Amino acid sequence: MCARFVRSLYATLERPAWLLARTGLERKDELPETIRVSQYITIMSNMARHAPDPAYFIEFLEAGVPYFRGGIDLATRYAPDIRSAFAILPRFANERPGIFEHRLSMDAHALTLELDARMPLGEARPILTGAPLLFLARLAAANLGRPVHEARIELRHPEVPYAARLRAAFRCPVDFAAPRDAITLPRALALRASVTHDPTVWTEALARCEAEVEPTRPTAGWSARTRGACCNLLASTGRVPRLEQVAGELGVSARTLIRHLKAEDTRFHALVDALLQERSQALLRENGLAIRSVAERLGLSDASDFNRRFRRWFGMTPSQYRARALPPVTARS
Repeated sequence: MCARFVRSLYATLERPAWLLARTGLERKDELPETIRVSQYITIMSNMARHAPDPAYFIEFLEAGVPYFRGGIDLATRYAPDIRSAFAILPRFANERPGIFEHRLSMDAHALTLELDARMPLGEARPILTGAPLLFLARLAAANLGRPVHEARIELRHPEVPYAARLRAAFRCPVDFAAPRDAITLPRALALRASVTHDPTVWTEALARCEAEVEPTRPTAGWSARTRGACCNLLASTGRVPRLEQVAGELGVSARTLIRHLKAEDTRFHALVDALLQERSQALLRENGLAIRSVAERLGLSDASDFNRRFRRWFGMTPSQYRARALPPVTARS
């Protein structure tokens, strides 16, 4: 992972011994073509401790150095809107070996992309979270054709010595010591048509993303792939996925997707129903969440629609399910 970047950094810094310390790479004459994620995190920890400028990533990104390469870079640049650009990461980057799990969500007011570290980041956290979030802020600005002052950045680590430079680079509010690492934008901006959108390049970039991730993807049937696409669409759009949308996400026609699912003895609407059932049960176990809010998170039109569906699924109302699922004292409170 990031071996090309590490080699470039190593050469730029004139091969300092401290950069590769504790990685097992310092005893090699040449850096390998690939390095492990854990080695990369150690290198970034060394940067945080010893580099003349641990905020080097600000200048890199402002100079236009791409954070991702290949299909993901193209797809995020030429997406129809910011939501579509951000949705590329949970859809494709999550399937690659990497440091973060990307989680996208959108409600009636805002779009949020959260970075959830797959392993401890230690001293490397400020660099490893600052760089991708700055990339996302600059990506949103490129899509809109102007700085996104309305965005908000959350960083879990305490304020760093170069906080003023970081805030100036983000050009929007930055919260340190926050509960998560995330970027949030108003929903209206997230759905505004991108000034950089190119339909031809966008379509080609999606196909390239699929081709690049396919060798690393476990063999999965159409049912599993359809469910995965439904999960991504539900999280990113806040609406119940439609057959045509999901087929488009998977790069096939609606008729072809129906045929593939039928060969696996299932139907599209059955998969969506099962997904909504699971999500509704999980959300109802969160006692502080109103029934209306649960319906909204499931992408349903209103609480009445949710009540009707829930009765059909489980033979009881959402309120009755919650009363049974939660401990008595919690349910009464």
